[in-house]
This record gives sequence, structure tokens and C-alpha cells, in this order.
Amino acid sequence: MKPGRDDVTRDDALLRRWDGVTARAARPPSSDLLARSRLATSGRGQFVAAAAALLVIAVGTAGVGVWISFRNGPIAGGSASPSSTPSAASALPSATEPPIASEAPTATPNPLALVLVALRQYEYVVEVHRIGAGGWVLTSERLMLSDGTSWRQCLDRPMPGPGTSGPWTPNTAAVVDVATIRVFAAADMLLSTDACATWSDVSLPIAPTGVSFGTMQIGFIAAAVGSNNLSAGIYRTADGGAHWVAMPTVKSVTRMPLANLRLAFADADHGWLTDGQTLWSTSNGARSWNATHLPVPISVSGSFDSVQVPVVGPAAEATVVAKYDRAPGMDGVSGQLVFYRTADMGAHWTAPAVVADPGMLMTAVVNSTTWVVADPETGSSVRATTDGGKTWHTTAVSQRWPFRASSMSFADPTHGWLIVDEPEPPCPQVSGAYTVCDYAFSPPQHLVATDDGGATWHTVLP
Repeated sequence: MKPGRDDVTRDDALLRRWDGVTARAARPPSSDLLARSRLATSGRGQFVAAAAALLVIAVGTAGVGVWISFRNGPIAGGSASPSSTPSAASALPSATEPPIASEAPTATPNPLALVLVALRQYEYVVEVHRIGAGGWVLTSERLMLSDGTSWRQCLDRPMPGPGTSGPWTPNTAAVVDVATIRVFAAADMLLSTDACATWSDVSLPIAPTGVSFGTMQIGFIAAAVGSNNLSAGIYRTADGGAHWVAMPTVKSVTRMPLANLRLAFADADHGWLTDGQTLWSTSNGARSWNATHLPVPISVSGSFDSVQVPVVGPAAEATVVAKYDRAPGMDGVSGQLVFYRTADMGAHWTAPAVVADPGMLMTAVVNSTTWVVADPETGSSVRATTDGGKTWHTTAVSQRWPFRASSMSFADPTHGWLIVDEPEPPCPQVSGAYTVCDYAFSPPQHLVATDDGGATWHTVLP
């Protein structure tokens, strides 16, 4: 008999969700330590691994005690950050209860500070979008919506317990457009046209990694296909997703697998496709694609490293961010971020802003002129522009988010969300060998928010 959610022990549950919002929220171990602990599962880490003798330590169920000892002990390297949220386990909903939070005290200035939604064990955040005071959060199991004062569960497809396989995959994505909501999981699309009241299930021809709708009815999905994953399979729908038609494939220009394809369409015809290394564009609804050549500003000193998926606006504009550094392909290398903008659906691109990147800056593109930049580790300041990079406003962080941030979404320069990941336990070092720890489970995550441009942060989703 396969184990269910209720069969998981408390110690095992600590691997995915700790019982409260920690009062010992401190800065994580150094990026070097975290990089070493992730090296065994990092493709880019193979460059370092080839030059060193490796001793891989697999930490599975037998490693629970190590995790608990690390979690219960003091975290070195920083002081505790003040928290506006309760730290007792009783203040949070149970992992098996519906994610409807308790009422906030009337004296609390920000209702979201105590209106918490608890992540279940083994549940992780896939995507967040801050919209006004609220927004939506897509996890590996649920889609949750917030109006800024409360949360409601829009869709819940729980993943069975450890040792079983559920309907959700890491390729889960969502497209939320007022009352029309689409959730993509593996080769299925779940569709609601009445704001989560009812759902229909549509089978897809592929399990997409990229999804975009240029209009309410016309949309596109993409995924790497073929034995070597060197081509992008693209499908188009003209009836909101009920039926899909195959479009011409796009081959990799670097002979590298297109494993992480993303799509962004501005309308029914104009859109972009990227694998993080090449940016393709189409002006005829994915019938043909051309590689986009972005102009390199004279102030840029490094080589092209990566490009993000464009963010499109309501008119003919789009914005995309690319990184340049001296060691393309290596994470954490200092370089420069270049913000590119087009006002004619990609016919011409300009580079209005270049920002120094110490290694792993996060960006949030709100629209064609409003951008936010923050360092996920140091967290000393948050920078924002509302005029397309002509001027930048820096907000000093007085109450930092706990742990290391992994993704960011801003509705405007004032209101933003971060996903933060608690650190792995320290990786034991063995004399005479380069030690790599490959932990069985990802660290727990939290959603934190700011309503003052990044000066202070509070926990929303523990």
C-alpha cells in the first residue's frame, strides 16, 4: 500500500514545511556554500566538478536528523530579522486543512501580515504574480488568489504522498485573465471561465514549458521535442484551448537541448520564443521564426550570457532583459544587465538602461518603463525606475526578507512579492576531497511582501 499524506512522520514533514514562521530568520549561508551543496544537481556545476575530486553525500530519509539539528540550532552568519508574523505552530493552519487563514487583530496595520496560508508538506511555489494589493500564487498543487486582504483557493489538485505520482509536474503554469483562468499541468489544461467556480479538463498534444495567449482565444504552447530535444514543438489554438494545431518547429541554433522554452505573445501574430540563450521572434502567428539580434551598448564589457522571456504591454511595446559577463554559462558571475525595449513589435530594439550585476540580480518588469532590481542575497536596497531607466530610485531595506530570494514580482515600484528559500544544512567537508551534498528535498519556501518599495518586508505565505 502506498503511503498517503497522513502517513508521513513529523520529522519527514520538516523537510518541506516547518511548523511556524521562524523567529530566527537570518541571512543564509554564503552563496559559495549554497552553490557547493547544489553542485551535484546543477548542469553548470559540471564545469567545476570536472576539475575536482568529488565525494557525493546523498541525504535522504536518513538525513532527517541532520536537517532537524540544523533547523533547531542557531543560524550562523547574521542576526535575527524582526517578524510581524506569529512564530508558534498553533498560529498556522494544519498542512491537511484548507488554506483559509485566521482573522487578523484589528491593531495590525497590514492585514496580510497575519492572514497566512500554510504550504503543505512537499508543496512548493512555481510562480507568483503581484497585482495591485493582491495577486496570485501557483504552487505544485494549488492556485491561490488574493485581493490584498484575504486568500481564496481557486484550484486544488493535491499531490499524493511520498512514493506516489500525482497529476502535477514542475512544468505547471498558469494564465490568469480576470474570470478566465487556465492552469497547465503536464499534458493537461484546466480551464475556468467563471472565476474558479467550475473547471473543464483539456488534453494537450505536448507537456508545455512555455505558454502564452495573445488574445482571449488565440494562444500558443511550446516544449522541446525529439530524441535530443533540439527542436521546439509549437502548437496554436484559436478557440481558447479546446483544440490545438501544430505549427512549424524551431531548431536550436546552438545544438544544445531546448529544455526551458518560454513564450510571450503580444497579439495573435507577434510573439517571442526563448530558451534562455536565443531569442526568436514571429510576426505571423508562429508560422515562421527569426533569431533576434539585440544591439550591444558600447558600455557593455562582457559577452552575451542569457536572455529572459520578454514582457509585453497592451500596445506594441515589449521589454526584455539580457545579461552580459566575462564567463557566459556560469552562475553568479558579475556582469551587466541590459534592458531592451521595442515599440514596434520587435522590428527595432533599443537599450535604454544598463545595470551593473554583482552576480545574481533579480529583475521585475512591470511594464515598458517600470522596472525593479534587487539582490537576492545581500538585500541592502531595492532599485526601481518608472521612466525606462533614465532615473533610478533606491530604497534602503530596513527590515530585510529572511533567507535567500529566488523569484520576484512587483505590481508597481511600491508593492512587491518575493519567494524566499530556506537554506540547506551546511555541507560537511571531508579532508582531501571536494565534498558535494545532494539533499533529497528542497528547502521550505515562504512568500514575503513589501508595500513600501522594499524598505520593510512581512511574511504572507509561510
